[in-house]
Amino acid sequence: MIRYIFLYSLLIWTAAGFSQNLQKELRSLDQDFKSFKYEQVLQKGAFLLGDAYVTTEDSLAIYQYMLSSAYALNDSLRARQIILDLLDHHPDFALNTKNTSPKIVEFFNLIKKEHRQNFYPSQTPADTLFFSKHVKENLLSRISAPVMLSGVLFPGTAHLLSGQRQKGYLFSAGTVGLLSGLSYYIYQTDKKRKAYMNAGPKASFNSLYKAYNTSYQMRTVFALAYGLWSLYGLYDLHSTFVITPAFQPQNEEISLLMRYNW
Repeated sequence: MIRYIFLYSLLIWTAAGFSQNLQKELRSLDQDFKSFKYEQVLQKGAFLLGDAYVTTEDSLAIYQYMLSSAYALNDSLRARQIILDLLDHHPDFALNTKNTSPKIVEFFNLIKKEHRQNFYPSQTPADTLFFSKHVKENLLSRISAPVMLSGVLFPGTAHLLSGQRQKGYLFSAGTVGLLSGLSYYIYQTDKKRKAYMNAGPKASFNSLYKAYNTSYQMRTVFALAYGLWSLYGLYDLHSTFVITPAFQPQNEEISLLMRYNW
């Protein structure tokens, strides 16, 4: 058990270390941009976007650095590709006109308009007004290390503490079941080991060993199952849900479509 706790703690510390390194890289990207190293910004930005620990806020900042750099280099093709890639991930993103060049904003809005027409080819302003808001949440990027550690050691607690009660209860029920089974077979394994070791000359050693070995194997199965359950709990914290409100004038109604990935 101590070994599992150590491994899970190491996982948390490693994740925190990667997050700190990412922040250093973002500060370096900002410095490169201010030093007019636009080509370096484009290369480094593309690399950082592939980082598994980058948050939505950080990725949007990286896209804007890259867009401004491509525009500064008069590379409209790369600027267009950056905008399209950004909109594929964040369809409703809008540039801040206070800290962005009006020319870049105008170019961005033009590409965004084309992207919307391609994204919703069957929807036209004449018959349907359709707008969407994609909300993507990565809980791992906004929960504290202690909460995450509790979710690793006792799957379901992180969901409960982060507001996902229904899933938290389900995960917790599975955790209780697995822990109960693991505890039972730990006790049985120890009990049957002692019975085997202390057996008298007339005892059936084959039967005693078979009983011990069965308990030992079941203990191992429950330990592995609990480890996998814990990892699945972490994976589930990456769940994404999308909310899409739509207004259709011809029906004079508003509908709310929600897709939730379990």
